[in-house]
Order: sequence, then structure tokens, then C-alpha cells
Amino acid sequence: MMQEIKTEDVNFPYDEFKNLKYESYVYGQKSYNGVAIISKHKLENIKNDLIKDKLKQS
Repeated sequence: MMQEIKTEDVNFPYDEFKNLKYESYVYGQKSYNGVAIISKHKLENIKNDLIKDKLKQS
């Protein structure tokens, strides 16, 4: 788990992790927000809407 990734989803280095055989699951945001999970195994049933926050804070 990574916290405060400080980037939006579109700018996350997915390919770099994929080249290392990792799966990336990202909920990125500008500034000091955003989280990511990096895993050697494919994860299923990922949810990023557990808290109903209109501002979509991580």
C-alpha cells in the first residue's frame, strides 16, 4: 500500500510496475492525496467508493 502518491491516475507509472510483474490499483489525486496498491497477484473486487465523499478525497 502506498499513501500520498501525489499524482492523478493518468500520471501513475503503471508500465514501470507492469514491467516488474506487479499489478497496480490506483486512486490518485493532485497534491498530497492518493493511494495505490501494488501486488504480485491480480486482485478482484476492488472498491474505491466505501466512503461517499463528494470531493473524492483519498
